[in-house]
Amino acid sequence: MLQLRNLRVAIDDQEIINIADDLKGDAVKAKVIELLRQVQLPDPEALVRRYPHQLSGGQQQRVMIAAAIAADPELLIADEPTTALDVTVQEEILRLLISLSEQRKMSLLFVSHDLGVIRFVCDRVAVIYGGNIVESGRIEDIVTRPMHRYTAALLAANPGMPKDDNFSAYIGKRLQTITGSVPAVGKFPSGCRFRNRCQHATESCSNAPATSTVGQEHRYACWNPGNGGR
Repeated sequence: MLQLRNLRVAIDDQEIINIADDLKGDAVKAKVIELLRQVQLPDPEALVRRYPHQLSGGQQQRVMIAAAIAADPELLIADEPTTALDVTVQEEILRLLISLSEQRKMSLLFVSHDLGVIRFVCDRVAVIYGGNIVESGRIEDIVTRPMHRYTAALLAANPGMPKDDNFSAYIGKRLQTITGSVPAVGKFPSGCRFRNRCQHATESCSNAPATSTVGQEHRYACWNPGNGGR
């Protein structure tokens, strides 16, 4: 699913949203209208004659989702699909993606830096740092018992993930950050790629950590695991 929203929406006899090569003329237009209806856009018959600048950000993103599902994919990759949208519209788009995934029996690979959004959408999560998967498992296991130090730091730095939904705990407190910066591609340290930024790094971390398992599905690669974030 593309992030770019420069897709032409207007339809005439020659130019149309690029879907299904085996359809022509009225059949193509009918499918476009049906797709726009599936992504819950009102009055799709009128919408197909508009251009992107005539649509809101949320409408544009729904059009992109319609284009993405046109070929009935078994897997939809959504890379930051709610970027630049306000919170209310974000939730609408997320609920739409979940609904389409369930209705179409379509897998959804959701890419985001927002752990709150990931928790809302996903059943399983893979945490990536420096191009490596450092931890993976069921979302609730990762959120409630992070084992890799990067995962724990990421959760601590996310103001949208308060314990027991107690947002008042953030009032007057400084936002936690992860010190340092992500190394440039090709300049990663040996061993654990997070070690230069990790407060718990030891000499062992200069060697690549083996993958360990907690329970049946929770996997992590860390020499000094957080033991549930503690």
